[in-house]
Amino acid sequence: STRTYLPVLELHDWQDLGAKLHRMSKNGQWSKMAAEISDDELDEFSVIATYDELVPKLRDRYAGQTDTIALDLVDTSNTGKIMELIEGVKNIDCPFQGFSSTW
Repeated sequence: STRTYLPVLELHDWQDLGAKLHRMSKNGQWSKMAAEISDDELDEFSVIATYDELVPKLRDRYAGQTDTIALDLVDTSNTGKIMELIEGVKNIDCPFQGFSSTW
């Protein structure tokens, strides 16, 4: 909603969306802003999947490119699936191999 996001939105040719969301934020229309985001726009910035689909989708998108993945789980009732998910995420290739001890 802030102008800080405009360069990222412009990169995707969504500058009109950025301007609209900024106007909406200034007018206090926070509850209406989510309806302005299309599924394609949401998919560009997030990975949405079931537990069984999530690790493969994360691996396809981020393997070798990041060393941190944050999970925002809506349903936390199935602790077995969550632990399986965490183990799967831990096994995604990442460039970070630890801090150097020889400087």
